[in-house]
Amino acid sequence: MRSLVKPAAKCKGNVIYVWNLQQVNERPIRIMEKNAVTEFLFSYDDKQVICVFENPSQGVKTTFHGWPVNLDLMAQRICNSISGNLTIEQWQVYIGNTPYESPCK
Repeated sequence: MRSLVKPAAKCKGNVIYVWNLQQVNERPIRIMEKNAVTEFLFSYDDKQVICVFENPSQGVKTTFHGWPVNLDLMAQRICNSISGNLTIEQWQVYIGNTPYESPCK
């Protein structure tokens, strides 16, 4: 499995940007949530970023989402939520500068 060895992140609105600190010149992976993220943290093993946000549309004050930082698990999660495959353009928007690979096989 390909993991971001030393992840770092920042949040802006409903987007979390995740960098691999061993490759800081590459564009970050962007994780987009439906609502504005109020906080985030990494799991103890750095394999997930946990997003915390308010979700008033569901009558819930606070919601948590865990997103894998492991690239193989991230691809699996993306493929389970779409039909077909990511286009090169979608890859560049959501994955960033990582060389394009067809994630959904």
